[in-house]
Amino acid sequence: MNNTEFKQAIWKILQEECGAGEDTYGFATHSEPISEWRFQGNLGFGGKIRFRDGVPYVDCYPEDETILRRIRIAEANTRLLTLYVKAINKS
Repeated sequence: MNNTEFKQAIWKILQEECGAGEDTYGFATHSEPISEWRFQGNLGFGGKIRFRDGVPYVDCYPEDETILRRIRIAEANTRLLTLYVKAINKS
């Protein structure tokens, strides 16, 4: 899985789990390393995808957290970690 395919798979998870819209800002094709990307979606203005040592995870502003948002974040992060592990094992 190349970097663009990895980012496309991440964006699909963000759409399915967190209500991210279309990738109008070029997340999947952004050529520079990304440490965070605001996608908002169902997580409010602070909904972001972040990367720690290359591992993607989702969060939002703590003050915007609700039970439903915490569930969405947990589900997204589980899928993102699974995707990451699969991607590095195929490298």
